[in-house]
This record gives sequence, C-alpha cells and structure tokens, in this order.
Amino acid sequence: MNKFVKSLTAQKLGFVLLLAMSPLAHASWKVGSGVEQFNWHEYASNGSLLDKEQGARYDLFASYLQNGNEGLLFGWHGKFYTGDPTYNGATQLGVPYNSDSQYNGLNNELLAVYRTRLDSKRVDWTTGLGYDMWRRGTRNTLLGMTQNEDWNVVYAKFGGEIYQHAHSGWHGGGGVRYTLYTSENSHFDALGASSNPSLSPGKSYGYDVNGGYRINRHWDFTAYYSYTRFTQSSPVSLSFGGLAASAFQPLSVQKDIGANISYQF
Repeated sequence: MNKFVKSLTAQKLGFVLLLAMSPLAHASWKVGSGVEQFNWHEYASNGSLLDKEQGARYDLFASYLQNGNEGLLFGWHGKFYTGDPTYNGATQLGVPYNSDSQYNGLNNELLAVYRTRLDSKRVDWTTGLGYDMWRRGTRNTLLGMTQNEDWNVVYAKFGGEIYQHAHSGWHGGGGVRYTLYTSENSHFDALGASSNPSLSPGKSYGYDVNGGYRINRHWDFTAYYSYTRFTQSSPVSLSFGGLAASAFQPLSVQKDIGANISYQF
C-alpha cells in the first residue's frame, strides 16, 4: 500500500473515530458499499477527444445525520473509492499510449439539511461543502514507470430529495455542484523535468440524479448518475535537460453511473 493510500485511510479512520466520540454519535448512521462505471474524457480546445478512461470503481462509505422529523439538521458523508480503469490516450507531454490506471480517492462532505413534510412524504433540502482528493496512477509503458497525478478539489453543492415514506418506499432526487478550488500535481519532476509546477483546472460545475428504494428502516438501494466538468488549466513552463516544454490539463469530463446498498442504524 503506497503512502497516498495510507494517508487516505488514516484520515478517514481518524475522522470517523472523532465523530464517534462526539455528541453527534447518537445521530442516524449509515454505512454502505457500491460500484460504478467510471468514464473520464479529455478534450482539445477544438473539441476533439484526446484521451479517455473507463472501467469499474468500487467504494465504501459512511455518513451520519442528526435525528429530527423537521427543521435544520447537520451531517457528514465520507467515501473511499478505488478502481483500475483502462486508459487510452497520451502522456502530459503528448506521447500516445494505452495502459491501465489505478485510482484511490477520499471524498468528504459537511452537510446542512432542511427537512420538511409534504403530506406523507419527506423532503430533504441539502447544502454542503465537499473536499475530494484522489491519486490517478497510469502505467507508462513507453517510459517503464507509473505517472501519478494527485488531485484536490473543493466544491459547494445544493440539492433535494423526496421520500415516499419516512422508513420505506421509493425515493429520488438530484443536485448541482460548483467547483471552488482545484489543484493538480502531475509530478513532472518524476518524469525528468527540472521543476514541478501545479496545474489549476478552472472553476466549473457538475450535477447528479438518483433514485432508489428503501426496503425497511435499515436497508436501502440507490442508483445514480453523476456528471462533472473541469475546464482547461493555464499552461505551465517546463524544462527537460535544458529543452523547453509546456503542459496543461485539458478540458475534462467525468461521468459515473453506479449503484449502492446501505444499512442505517
């Protein structure tokens, strides 16, 4: 297990333990697992496809929310995800190749939920602040090494969800996200560059929709679709053995279709 994965695991376990010792430990907890079809496409400025990744990713998640039938509630949602999608494209320097990628990431969200009633139905309006960090490692068969990219993304979100009944039945909803901060460390120095400037994909947006069925007070099944867009970063200057070069993160689009099952207690 590499240092990045160890760091993600330690942060997640530490945060969960901290919450478990807090007064909110008596709130409603949820744990679960899921699988998604991950798709990542990068585009040139003229709209042509530069490269793509696709494949399965798997996740474990936990969340809590203060108990309450109505009014303002606070909560948290955390997810660890991993996968090995197939990569078809080129290096940051434009050299084409095909390979497999390795993804390991951790997502955390702090949430404020306003709960209301609509006849027998429950409606939750949610705002939140999220922090997503992941490592994308692509095996570069041309250089015989793994090219790593570390992403850090901070975003705001707003959405809503309606439940047929409080403890069973159908539910569905959706929401929008807006990126507040994005940083990408492409480890250019590991590729032989004399420096390692960070890339900063531009602020952008995303959205998601979901639907599911709550079997009883404890078990729930949910399917979802998620879309995220990162605009092209400004180019950075590099030097390889005295030879000048430049690199940038192209316009990137992520689309996920997935499903999960959870247990609430």
